Amino acid sequence: MALDIFLYCGNLWNREGGSMKIIIVEDCEQGRNILRKLLVKRGYEVVVACDGNEALSKICADQSIGIALVDWSMSHMDGVTLVSRIKKLKDRYVHTIMVTARTTIPDECHALDSGADDFIRKPFGLAELSARIRVGERTLARMKEQSDLANKDALTQLANRRKIHSQVETWLQQSASLAVCLIDVDDFKEINGSYGYEMGDEVIKGVAEVLSHFSSESVIVGRWGGDEMILVFRQFTKEAISAMAQEVFRDVKEMSQRLDVFVTISVGVAIGQKGQKSSFDELYSDALAMLRIAKEDKNTICI
Repeated sequence: MALDIFLYCGNLWNREGGSMKIIIVEDCEQGRNILRKLLVKRGYEVVVACDGNEALSKICADQSIGIALVDWSMSHMDGVTLVSRIKKLKDRYVHTIMVTARTTIPDECHALDSGADDFIRKPFGLAELSARIRVGERTLARMKEQSDLANKDALTQLANRRKIHSQVETWLQQSASLAVCLIDVDDFKEINGSYGYEMGDEVIKGVAEVLSHFSSESVIVGRWGGDEMILVFRQFTKEAISAMAQEVFRDVKEMSQRLDVFVTISVGVAIGQKGQKSSFDELYSDALAMLRIAKEDKNTICI
């Protein structure tokens, strides 16, 4: 890219932008810097890469990158090859916009057939680029909505069974040792019977909110069904899980006081042995057995 690729477009660019993270892939330093400054001014978070290999590395390392502006003509790896490789990334979607001085319809078709989501010709106006970025934002927003519907529990917004199984399968393929923690609301039927189903839903949402604070790259938190919640740990120690459980007991007690409903929980934990590959079904079964023991006394944890 060079200075003359941009066409003047008045104040059209001076609109409030968003927080979408965009990667600029361009081997011309001047072009990278110009475009980066313009996007930052509009409110976007921007990262840059000077070639395809660097771009792939940054995209894989940063899940928040949602849009890639990719120059076609680059050394080492051209834009078409890069776009094709981005589209092959597992469980990842990046909206790619091919930027090129090529103007023929066959070139545009080639870029789109290779996986590019959009195509913009140099020289382009900033208004056009802004509009194409907004198309990418809308596409990503729709995909997130669809993903949430497929992977999140509607009541609690925690991961559902489908998402949990998918994440656990990924971790097991990485030979990770796992721990499974099951949380069940004590006497939940009595809560529904005494206070009504709406209050029951509030209790479930309250417990879910407490548990959601422990969600991380190594902990997935979900609703397994009914009043049963689940946490699956990839990196853990018995001591850390016990400490986490004590925090949960404390926070559930505070939540109970806010709702003015007596709520306690029981917790069952199964921990996979380091160096041994336990299946999720085995760990879940063991955690369920521990939960049943915990529910005999209620408001306690059994590991």
